[in-house]
Amino acid sequence: MSLFIIKNGIKILRKHLFQTVIMTLLAFFCLYILGAAIGAKETSHKAEKKYTETYGEMTLYYTSEGLSELTYQNFCNGAGREDFDKLHSFLEKLKNTDRFDFVSLSSQNLEVTSQPFDEQFLYGYEEGKAVEPQMGPDDKMMYETKSIQVSQKFFDTFSVSVSEGSGFDKGDYILNDDGEIPVLLGSAYKGSFSIGDTFEGYYMCEPFRYRVKGFVGNDAFFFNRANNKMISCERYIILPALYSDKADNFARIMLLDQVFGFINSSIGYEVTKQMFDDLRTESGIGNWNIFLNYKGAMTSESVLDKYSAMTSEVSKQFGLIVVIMLCFASIVNIISLCSMLRENFQTFGVEMLCGASLKSIISESSTAVIMIMLLSDISASLLLLAMNYSVKAILLVQLAVTGIILFSCIICGIYIKHMNLNTYIGGKE
Repeated sequence: MSLFIIKNGIKILRKHLFQTVIMTLLAFFCLYILGAAIGAKETSHKAEKKYTETYGEMTLYYTSEGLSELTYQNFCNGAGREDFDKLHSFLEKLKNTDRFDFVSLSSQNLEVTSQPFDEQFLYGYEEGKAVEPQMGPDDKMMYETKSIQVSQKFFDTFSVSVSEGSGFDKGDYILNDDGEIPVLLGSAYKGSFSIGDTFEGYYMCEPFRYRVKGFVGNDAFFFNRANNKMISCERYIILPALYSDKADNFARIMLLDQVFGFINSSIGYEVTKQMFDDLRTESGIGNWNIFLNYKGAMTSESVLDKYSAMTSEVSKQFGLIVVIMLCFASIVNIISLCSMLRENFQTFGVEMLCGASLKSIISESSTAVIMIMLLSDISASLLLLAMNYSVKAILLVQLAVTGIILFSCIICGIYIKHMNLNTYIGGKE
């Protein structure tokens, strides 16, 4: 009997081949989009969770300097190294305190001369105003590439990881006499450079050779205080915040540049500022205009909250897409099946004249539903698997298919009961 029902279910589908193909394709696309949406929701949820873990407890305060002209000139051009050592002592105290995290983050551009660089890596590209290459002092074209100089805690504070190669070690933060600086490149550089490659250019008007030590991950971001945005590292060259004990003019400018950055603190602004000022006084530069910027911190907090809300909202939107796709797949199947069943009114009437029960008729329609959904499910699941979607997403699609089949069969059964097939065979008698 069950084989007879299956054959009749197949006959219904063959009789309405065009509708069957359309329904199968629609169900396939709906199930694939459903699986893709579930996969995207998982990714979005992971991003939201990572963002919350990374930045959810973060309060950033800007550190800056506004030295008077006299103090600046004495520091940069002074005969002795006393002021140099005082500033170095202050920065070391900031880095080594366990009450908050100090991140030195500067954005001096690198002027590369050894080879052309694609426009996307040049300063101003994101604003549509990429800086044109200029002729350098050695009669070579200079490409002004985007770069940041960072201290060790930059990587922990912003959860920037190295995907290939190795990160900076302690020795990389010391400027060597060989004129070579290790660098990390953003992921967009992978097609242009390999680990161990070198290139040449100017950093703060001094020529150096740069050796690629590694690449940071695709999900590497940092907070750019210039425009109050989270910026991807993908097109940036990352240098260590270098220290040179020579105390020459270049070493002094590099050291002063390291004052710019962030303090990530959970102890509140007033306490953080007091500690910051105390360390400055202990280092002998209490009268220098090096300060903690609270207004900038408030701006950064609002921006971080904004990005957190965005990641959360994206996760919710994907959830809505999943619900819509489930409803759409069910409605399309039900409408099409009811149309097919209405066209088989006479066939069902003949079957009942031959002794078929209403239950058998409903079973035939259910078989048609099951075959369409299974074919669509197998195709969609194989494609999801080929596209490397998670097993969880595929299993949830199976659960959705089961629900759609049950719902469709119930609706079809109700519809058949209300078709009044008894009128075709002369009433209930």
